Amino acid sequence: MKKIYLTILAIAITTGLFAQNNLKLTPEKPHPGDKVKFSYTPPTEFADEKGPLQCTVYKMGNYDDFYGVLDPLGKPVEMEVEKSGNEYVGELTTEETVCGLVFRFTWGDYKIDRSGVCISGRLENNNNNGYFVPFYTSENKPSPTAYSRMGKHLSDSFFSKWQSKNPALAREYYLKEMEHYPEKSSAIAVDIYRTYNPKTDSVDCRKLAVMQLDRIFKDKPVTDADYLACNTFFYAMGLKRTASYFTEYATQNNIEGYFRTSNLYEKTISETDLIKKKTLLDSSIVSFKNMDFYMRYNAAMAGGFLSALIDNYLATAYKTGDKKTFDIALNYIQNEINCGFENFFPYMELANAETEVKNYSAAINYCNTLYSICWKKYNTLINNPAGFKQNDKSEAYFTKREMKLNLLRQIIQLAKTQAVIYSQNGECENALAKINECRNYATFSEAQEMGFTEKTMELELMSTIAEVVPKCLPLEEAIKTMGKIISSGLYGENIIEILKELYVKKNGSDDGFSAFITGLKSNDNLEIAKKLEEMKTNEAAPDFSLVNIDGKTVKLSDLKGKTVILDFWATWCGPCRASFPAMQQLVDYYKPNPDIVFLFIDTFEGNTGGTTVDKMRPGAKKVMEEKNFSFNVLFDAGDEVAAKYKVKSIPAKFVIDKNGIMRYKAVGSGIYSHLVDEMVAMIKAVQ
Repeated sequence: MKKIYLTILAIAITTGLFAQNNLKLTPEKPHPGDKVKFSYTPPTEFADEKGPLQCTVYKMGNYDDFYGVLDPLGKPVEMEVEKSGNEYVGELTTEETVCGLVFRFTWGDYKIDRSGVCISGRLENNNNNGYFVPFYTSENKPSPTAYSRMGKHLSDSFFSKWQSKNPALAREYYLKEMEHYPEKSSAIAVDIYRTYNPKTDSVDCRKLAVMQLDRIFKDKPVTDADYLACNTFFYAMGLKRTASYFTEYATQNNIEGYFRTSNLYEKTISETDLIKKKTLLDSSIVSFKNMDFYMRYNAAMAGGFLSALIDNYLATAYKTGDKKTFDIALNYIQNEINCGFENFFPYMELANAETEVKNYSAAINYCNTLYSICWKKYNTLINNPAGFKQNDKSEAYFTKREMKLNLLRQIIQLAKTQAVIYSQNGECENALAKINECRNYATFSEAQEMGFTEKTMELELMSTIAEVVPKCLPLEEAIKTMGKIISSGLYGENIIEILKELYVKKNGSDDGFSAFITGLKSNDNLEIAKKLEEMKTNEAAPDFSLVNIDGKTVKLSDLKGKTVILDFWATWCGPCRASFPAMQQLVDYYKPNPDIVFLFIDTFEGNTGGTTVDKMRPGAKKVMEEKNFSFNVLFDAGDEVAAKYKVKSIPAKFVIDKNGIMRYKAVGSGIYSHLVDEMVAMIKAVQ
């Protein structure tokens, strides 16, 4: 087994890691703290570029703050480079925390849109492999985490600011890290697993699973990474109940690292006594920082982790009503914990807290303070970028262009929040002015770079308009404004409810409301037809027999002669639950028709501990009762029905005709209005 493993490594590390001959460094194997000189020769296809070259170097490092964990790429330095013949040369000083460098070379005003498509300038990125240089230890080994950080950068689209995903190369970097640091194999192996495509790489993935499990069980699982690896690889082998056992055991036994930190998180959030909460918060931070980078990154991605804990701690201190108590808590956050939350942190939290108790004037003041800070920074970056100074640790992880985009995004969000608070405080003129201000932002070049247009800004403003308009416009004008949203075809459940309230206020009842809504709609039938064509399928629906929430057995074959809609979901799945209001509307609409049956199949609950019907039933009941959903819920305890229907992600919906043939498959929650219209069109097509 060991020979096979080493062979795989030998093949992998020779195929693509060092193919960057047009970038040379002195010293060739830099160490943390070295001054590094580099020379870059553009490839032939870039040799005729006339515009100036921009070079950004990212210092990958083990930084002692939350953002350093969250962003594996590291801190960017926008370099001054000089042309020397066909080469560009430069140098930079590194710190002891640096474990690697990543280079980016662009010409012109390089911009990418929200979908990652280049809209101006050019990027040279080594054929999508990137330019990466690991640093070395005193033992002449690559610095710990250097290769795995590059692997995360190449495999995680969330942080790929300009680098397209490259899972195959990411896998090579992970394997290289495992070669030098085999004791970290469990944690790295989980990341490697994520680089496989389940449809095309299932054989290789299974081989990796067997190999890693064999290594772990030569002794027994010990570390948090071992338990997570067991969960991952038993799941990959189809043994889902076995997989869930390992995470349940590690959680219950408070295994040091990921599981202990997660347990501390839950205790800290639920604690109401401020002194005890601070003690738990201290323990959570220590536990978080003591975790290996490989695990700490995963914890950081789980709901923000430290930011959520600190937000919760500040809110508890604020609710005491004692200014001294709150000031002590705020000083602790800003000056003592060293997690990167210095300047921005309190304002939105304070605004939200004041809004909650309907102290709108104070909420507006806090919102306006942050708004002013953001505008000042944004204007400095626009008018005097050389004079911009980074005051917050988070800013160290962005280029100046990225900071401009982030600040404008925050300004837009703040303007929306201000509009809502103004309307709640009866300041309608200010509220409507803020909505128009947001519309004006759509003309900013940075907003357009982020993908904002006149249409998308209206979509962005939808929920804000829904909050402000009923309070700030005369009844007839409010109805007209809300009606325009319906006519656009992009609206949510809340828009229907708000318009219904206005309609009843005007007419005294909801009689005729459905006809009124139908008259407002201007659905593009051609667009719906096009989407339906993409969702078409033509396979026999696999039969199944499952128990429902009332303990009755439901068998699909017993429903032959009826149109059956299956909705695969899970209690932990946010998009699934987001689609439920629209699905409830459909259930209500078709309730008089006995030939149309909706079945909601609860599946993929292994990681929640819901591996049997008895364990799954309480969670499903709670979801149904939260908003009075009247769904016929079935329990797919072993995920076997999901496997029969080849469900890889949820929500997933299937429309089965009267002959038992699957005619449509839809994946994702969709916009409320689209989901209703598309499902109606599907059902109509199969009847």
